[in-house]
Amino acid sequence: MVRGGKNARVLSCTEGAGTGEYTRARTTCTVPNCKTCNSADSTKCDTCEDGFYPSTDKTSCITCPTGCTKCSDASTCSACMPGYKHDSGAKTCTACTVTGCKTCDTDVATCTECLDGYHSTTAADSSSVTCTACDLQNCGACNTDKSQCEACKSGFGPTYSSSLSITACSKCPDNCESCIDFGLGSGLVCVGCPTGKNPINGECVDANTKVCTGSSGSCTSCLNGFLAYQGGCFSPQKAADLKICSLKNQLLVGSTTVCKECPSGFVPFDGTCTPLATVNKKTTRAAGANDICLNEAGSDPVSSSATRCGSCKNPTVTNSPNYFLFEGGCYPVSSTTGTSVGSKLCSAASNGKCTTAAPNAPFILDASSGAFTACPKECGACTNATACSSCALGYYNTTTTVTGPSDCTACPSGCTSCPNGKCTLCWDGSTPTNNACPPPPSSSSSGLSGGAIAGIVIAVLLVLGGLGGFLGWWFGCRGK
Repeated sequence: MVRGGKNARVLSCTEGAGTGEYTRARTTCTVPNCKTCNSADSTKCDTCEDGFYPSTDKTSCITCPTGCTKCSDASTCSACMPGYKHDSGAKTCTACTVTGCKTCDTDVATCTECLDGYHSTTAADSSSVTCTACDLQNCGACNTDKSQCEACKSGFGPTYSSSLSITACSKCPDNCESCIDFGLGSGLVCVGCPTGKNPINGECVDANTKVCTGSSGSCTSCLNGFLAYQGGCFSPQKAADLKICSLKNQLLVGSTTVCKECPSGFVPFDGTCTPLATVNKKTTRAAGANDICLNEAGSDPVSSSATRCGSCKNPTVTNSPNYFLFEGGCYPVSSTTGTSVGSKLCSAASNGKCTTAAPNAPFILDASSGAFTACPKECGACTNATACSSCALGYYNTTTTVTGPSDCTACPSGCTSCPNGKCTLCWDGSTPTNNACPPPPSSSSSGLSGGAIAGIVIAVLLVLGGLGGFLGWWFGCRGK
C-alpha cells in the first residue's frame, strides 16, 4: 500500500505503456477522522485518528470515552488526556479531583503537575502540589501571588511593558507558532513559524532566502534592506509602519540598518530598539553597576522614558564586552568582525568611546573624541571623506580599483544589487524583470531624496545570533 497524502490510498495500479512504470489510481477515504483507510474499500477505516476507534463494520470512527485519547473500543483506553488518571488494569480514565491538575498518576486526589495557566505550590512533604489559577487570561505560568504572568500559553504571545512585565497574552496570528509584542506600538509580530515558512513583516510567509536566512521557521539574518527585530525580518517601510523604527531614524551601517532613536522607554542597543530595563539592570544606586545607557554626563542612568543614550558604561558582569556610544545607542566592541553591528565599527574602546576603528569600517573615526563621521553615501568603506576602498550596497564600481565616490555608481531605482550595472536583486526581495524593480515606497513623508531611499532599502545583513546572545545575557542578568 502506498500513501498519497492523508486519507489518500492506492486502490489499483494500471500497467504503463512499455516503460515498466505504473499509473496509480488514488481514491480519498470517505470515513471522517480516519487515519488508515481500508486498501480495498474507501468506505471503510482500519485505523482512526487519536480520540476515535473504528465501528464494528469499519464504516465510521467513534469518539473514545471522556478523557481518553487512545482506545480500541468503548471500554478499553490506553492513554488519557491531561487532567485524567489512567488505570492500566481497568483500561479507563478518571478525572483528577484537584482543580487545575494536569497529572495525578498515583491517586486522583494527589496532583503532581498543574495545567498551563495555574501556579504550582509544592506540599511540605513534597508529595503533591496545589494549583492556583493565574490572574491574567491565557497566561501559561505565573508567580506565587498569581498576579505576575511569566509566560503565555502555547499559541499566545506576550505584550511587555517597558519594565518587561507581561501585561497581556493575545492569540498569535494564523499560522504563527510564536509571537511577541515588546510594547513598541507594533502589536504582536510573528517570531516563529511552521517549517517552510519565515517571519517576514510580522507574518509567516513562504520562505524567501533573498530576505530571510535561517531554518526551523525563524530568521537568523535579514537581507535586501530588511531590518531584524525579535527573530523576524521587516522592510524599512514596514518597520516604520509598525513603529519599530521610523524612516527618519533608520541609518545604514555598512550592510546593516540600525535605529538611532526609539519610542519612549526603548533605546538603541547594538542598533535595535530594546526595552531600557534590559539594558540597565535595576539597582538601588543612582548609577547601578550594571547600567549601560547613561546620560550625557555619564553620572546617572537615563530616565525611564528615554529614547536614546547620552553615554555608555561597561557593566561589571563577568565576560561582558566593552561598550561605546554611536548615534544615540550603546554598541559592543569586538576585536574581530563578528555578527554584532558594533564589531563592524569598533575593535577597541575605553570609557564608553571607541578608540580603534574596525577594519573596513563604513564610518571615519576620530580616535581622540570617539566620534564617527559617515563615509560618502557611495562608499562602503573609506579612510577619509574623499577616499573610498569599496562601494556601498546599492552602488556598483565602475573601475577596477575603487579610490573615491566617483568610482561608484548608483544601481537602477529600487535595485539593491547590480554587479556591472545589471540588477540582480530588488528592494522587496524579488528578482528584477527586464532589469527593472517595482518602485520603492514613497518617501514624501520622510523628506528623503531618491538617493537616500536607495540607501535605506539597500541590502541588510543583520545576524541575530549575536543579538540573541546579548538578549539572553540581559535577561540572565535581570534574573540575578
